[in-house]
Amino acid sequence: MKIKIIKAIITITPVENYLKEVKKEFVFDSSYFEKCETIEEIRDMFYEGLNDNYIVEYTEIYTYKTKKDYEKNKQYEYIGE
Repeated sequence: MKIKIIKAIITITPVENYLKEVKKEFVFDSSYFEKCETIEEIRDMFYEGLNDNYIVEYTEIYTYKTKKDYEKNKQYEYIGE
């Protein structure tokens, strides 16, 4: 895989009535996903590792080729669902 950094953002339905939306951001070194060859495989592996208590409304996965690209928010690939 030619990417170095993976960022995942999930939007979760909050349990508390006073919260409208909760977003959690995860940033990974690509070595965590070394067996994955596509962004879809990264997404699937990320889902497998999520807490079962999360009710996920939306997921965004971004890939970056270098740390500098990540810092400039210059994504290589994106998938959202």
